[in-house]
Amino acid sequence: MIKTDLLVIGTLQISLIVFTFFIIVGDFRYKKASKTAESSADVIRADKSMANLLTVYGAVIASFIYLIDTVSCLEGHRVLFILLNFLFITYLFFFSTCFRNLFFTFSKTIRKD
Repeated sequence: MIKTDLLVIGTLQISLIVFTFFIIVGDFRYKKASKTAESSADVIRADKSMANLLTVYGAVIASFIYLIDTVSCLEGHRVLFILLNFLFITYLFFFSTCFRNLFFTFSKTIRKD
């Protein structure tokens, strides 16, 4: 059981770190492109969009906290993993333009099907 716990939580953590790294690179590209753009736009999310974002954010945070709390191989390191996951996920949902564009595009695709 412990080997499975370590494999699953390790895979999730590495995936989250790699995904966040690629999103940060995408954010730098967006910021660099916006500096050289001739025009700019400010996007203000509607209440429904922000409600969707907050709902998914809460579900993702709760899922990661539950997984970290139930995995036995992280004994003594749970607070560190919870804090790191909180920082990565909060950055993705609230501070990353690239991730929010992906999220809302994916959200619209799901609603159409």
